[in-house]
Amino acid sequence: MSCHPELNQYIQDTLHCVKPLLEKSDSLLSHVEQLLRAFILKISVCDAVLDHNPPGCTFTVLVHTREAATRNMEKIQVIKDFPWILADEQDVHMHDPRLIPLKTMTSDILKMQLYVEERAHKGS
Repeated sequence: MSCHPELNQYIQDTLHCVKPLLEKSDSLLSHVEQLLRAFILKISVCDAVLDHNPPGCTFTVLVHTREAATRNMEKIQVIKDFPWILADEQDVHMHDPRLIPLKTMTSDILKMQLYVEERAHKGS
């Protein structure tokens, strides 16, 4: 996925924890897995359309769910040391971001968009 083992583990843990939300139908799960692979591949080449990051930049994976799904995730947490945390409003919104669409996927059980919100002026 990437040349950073910690990033690979983080992405793997995130997808592993989202899996219970997707397991309503195993036949659909393989299709969703293929679509998620396409997303991961797109991430690996997205640096061509993004500005260079200054040292010390970070990123966040946000999963938007319905309230009921969030409660269920807390009950059936797959990885105990990888908890789901409700995002603070200030962590979710950026002032005047540049929105860069990368990929969209749709299946019977999941609609997902991959995009980057890039700050207009990145601090160093």
